Amino acid sequence: MSDTRKSRALIATLYTIGATPFNVVPLTIGALIGIFAVSEDAAGGLLTAQLFTMAVVAYLLAPLGLRALNRKLVISACILSVVSALWAAEIDSFGALYQALIPAGVAAGLLILVVNVAVAQAPDPVRVYGIAVFVVALVAIGFLLGMPVAIERFALRGAFWPLAALALLTSPIWLRINIEDIRTSSAVVDDGPVSKVKYSFVVVALYVVGNFIVQVSQSSYFAFVERKAAGLQIDAATIGLILGGAYTTNLLATALASWIGERFGYIKPLVVSVGIHSIAAWTALTADNVVIYTAAVVVQSFSYFLSIPFQLGIGATLDPSGKLATVGAATFFLGLAMGPLLGGLVIANSGFVPLGNLVVAGTAAGLVLYAFALRRHFGGDW
Repeated sequence: MSDTRKSRALIATLYTIGATPFNVVPLTIGALIGIFAVSEDAAGGLLTAQLFTMAVVAYLLAPLGLRALNRKLVISACILSVVSALWAAEIDSFGALYQALIPAGVAAGLLILVVNVAVAQAPDPVRVYGIAVFVVALVAIGFLLGMPVAIERFALRGAFWPLAALALLTSPIWLRINIEDIRTSSAVVDDGPVSKVKYSFVVVALYVVGNFIVQVSQSSYFAFVERKAAGLQIDAATIGLILGGAYTTNLLATALASWIGERFGYIKPLVVSVGIHSIAAWTALTADNVVIYTAAVVVQSFSYFLSIPFQLGIGATLDPSGKLATVGAATFFLGLAMGPLLGGLVIANSGFVPLGNLVVAGTAAGLVLYAFALRRHFGGDW
């Protein structure tokens, strides 16, 4: 891939369209509960169905490899994102939302597929992932600030109109920049002997399982970090300020990850960032005062987002065709979807401290599997 401004802009745009619906999940779930008077389980189940659809699409189409870099596919996915969001905005029954959000999951799966295949062609995938995740975080901050007002005023339309507007307003980018230019400029050929990437099933299994464990651990923490704050008698407005302030540090984290790139390899930045993330998550879940809790939440958010480009970049560096990167990204979202279920079970039966212990153990296990995958593939140079 020619690492040009246009190609990076297109990748960041497509990743933002595909990932933003999941970044505003707390607001969407709140809107569904308030408007349709459904339980948290029902609202969460709808999200799980959407995430599962996205992951299945990405898994099934990952073998396309470079053939996924197709302009018609990109345009179709972006249009489907707009149509499904506008459709969901006009639905007046909770059950019918599945008819709109399942297609939205399909669109997100297609976009995740295209983005990860494209990033795998970059000379430095971590740098490109860092730029894309930075843009996603920047857009998410704007949505998290503005959508509560929109939902209060326009109900369900306030939750889904902004998502449709995001895809529409970025149309000059995804309509005019040709994704196929990335394929034609790549030295990787998707057909013939050159496409036979030499990575083993063991390497794939180690990376995928490690990825899943780390995301489940992170998500089980994140889903209940607000409940921990409530247990410390922190009021709702202050909780919002703490979480919002922590999220703004993600911009600095992803910018730093993009700057670091691959100059220090993968395992060193992962050990530092994911290790700090797990310690900070444990501290937040076990804190007994507001100051320690607040500091831990900020540090956890920063360190986890710093790690994301490196975690996703492993798949890209192991397989330049982008197939493993796509599988890794789909696993990433599946892990995030499963975390709240695990966290809820642990808290209900044991409390916050055992959940903190589980987060540390899970991220440590994931790091070990990442290291084994890199070591097995690259030998001593990893």
